[in-house]
Amino acid sequence: MHNKLLVLILVLILGGCSAPSLTNTNRVEVVDRPINAPSTAVQTINPPTQDTAPRFYTSYSDSQSDTAKVVAPAKQKTTDAKVADNAARTWVRPVHAKISQSYSKTHPGLSFDTQAGTAVGAIREGQVIYTSDSMVMLRHTLGFYSIYHHIKPQVTDNQSLIQSQVLGSTTDKALYVEMKKFKDLINPMPYLK
Repeated sequence: MHNKLLVLILVLILGGCSAPSLTNTNRVEVVDRPINAPSTAVQTINPPTQDTAPRFYTSYSDSQSDTAKVVAPAKQKTTDAKVADNAARTWVRPVHAKISQSYSKTHPGLSFDTQAGTAVGAIREGQVIYTSDSMVMLRHTLGFYSIYHHIKPQVTDNQSLIQSQVLGSTTDKALYVEMKKFKDLINPMPYLK
């Protein structure tokens, strides 16, 4: 019987055409625990078919019966809300200054009350994709972009930056920052806490 189980497991791992047939006395136990953890509740199921075959095996047989123990893969609960929440925690303000004008339909960014010559940092790690005499644009992960206006750049195109690395200095009494998610302008306020 040990050989049949070994063949079954090899066929399932290697993705063979079909699983060998087993007698009704055989069973497969799904164990939802780490490999070295003590035994807990075990759910008995019918022998797996190729479509429902489990992927991770801990042993070929049990000492008390002819069973194969299968460790169910850990379920990772990743939702869009969690991704957005993690993304929101990794942003910083570009300057330590008061916001002089908030985001609105007619003002799709944030204006910071600064003095000319104030150092401006990257709100998140990213890559410089565009610079001009008074603007810098960065590409970040997850489709985010940040655009800094009224800034004298000290960075070059294609340069990779870490968070808070100096991009340049302000040329006016206000720094204007926009954010995009892919091509759409978004409100930076929820990200810049």
